[in-house]
Amino acid sequence: MAKKCILLLLDGLGDRAFASLQGQTPLQAANTPNLDNLAARGSNGLYHASKLGEPLPSEFAHLIMFGYQEKDYPGRGPLEALGHDLPLLPTDVAFLARLVEIKAAESHFVVTNRWPELPKQVVADFCEKINQHDPASMTYKLMNKTFGILKLAHTFSDKITDTDPIIEGLPLYKSQPIWEMKKDQKVFKTTRYLNKFSRWCLENLHYEGRIFAVATQRSGKLLEIPGFYETNGIRGLSISSGKIYQGLAKYLQMDFIAAPESSDPTLDYQNSIQSALDNLTKYDFIHVHSKLPDKAAHQKDPLLKKAAIEKLDLAVGKMLPQLLQDDILLIVSADHSTPSCGAMLHSGEPVPLIFCGENVRCDLVKAYSEVEAAAGCLGLMRGSEFMEMTLNYLDRARLYGFRETQKKCKYWPASGEPLTMSWD
Repeated sequence: MAKKCILLLLDGLGDRAFASLQGQTPLQAANTPNLDNLAARGSNGLYHASKLGEPLPSEFAHLIMFGYQEKDYPGRGPLEALGHDLPLLPTDVAFLARLVEIKAAESHFVVTNRWPELPKQVVADFCEKINQHDPASMTYKLMNKTFGILKLAHTFSDKITDTDPIIEGLPLYKSQPIWEMKKDQKVFKTTRYLNKFSRWCLENLHYEGRIFAVATQRSGKLLEIPGFYETNGIRGLSISSGKIYQGLAKYLQMDFIAAPESSDPTLDYQNSIQSALDNLTKYDFIHVHSKLPDKAAHQKDPLLKKAAIEKLDLAVGKMLPQLLQDDILLIVSADHSTPSCGAMLHSGEPVPLIFCGENVRCDLVKAYSEVEAAAGCLGLMRGSEFMEMTLNYLDRARLYGFRETQKKCKYWPASGEPLTMSWD
């Protein structure tokens, strides 16, 4: 029976069907003998971390897969802040904040460029101006080119709307209270403050006759939640690239190893898997992440994504003998679907899932794809069922009704309080 779990998480793997691929998805069309081998050895199914049809951001889908609930999600802003080592108190609000180019329309301002090319010194000057605007309340940290994190300290609310329209050609939005909080004074104060800041940007962030503003999205605050071990009863490690996953690991009190990033993605993922194998004595659940399929899909080229998947299959194939050990529960899945066409960033189709290991049921599926997986014995798995099934195959799932701890607990055995010899 498996005692350890390795999750091979292929970010954004799911996709749609394309005429250029004879009506197949990039995963269906890809040559993936090693992933197909795993599908033929185990249980297959489809997975969605929330509701079918709902597009999810990676960090939210990961949070759910790691055994948490929607109420535990702090927002993208705080997780990025943690990943970039920006100090954050529970009272601080963190936003994703992008420098965007603006043009005036008749009665409002339109975002004309969300990825403006600017000299580094100009961006540095903008950042300095922003940080001097109200240093007691506001901090802006640049993450990449013109993309950063905006932090508001102490007395502000995160229950507000985004000002970033995401799509060029739409207005720079006014910050407003979310509907349920429209009468809250702290929320009103925050929206008023941000709208004044937007107007300050329009007056002060200029370059060669061009006007810029800071567009904000996905605000949030850190929440007090139990760590990964307390939640699931197993020790967790994330091997990932990308600061958002480092931030998520910090938030969930998981250990983190930065995945290698070079010009050879096959070797990078092979080395990440080797790192997981090297750490099996210290951890019970190891997340091995690759962003490659998601990045390829964002280029809106199905053939590029097909090639990316084939590179990862090669990495899995080189490590397959070490992965197929009796004491390893091997899971292959994705966090969400990323369409290689259209305007959507992510889409709401479920993703294919494999559970492979000793004593895991072996169904009749022989290939790994979104279509073949639908015939597997796992069916459609959703939300917290992913971690529940993981604990089940690690022989750590709690029998319903067992109650040796004061707090509700999903894993077994858990430590109740011993009865002592003394009477008290």
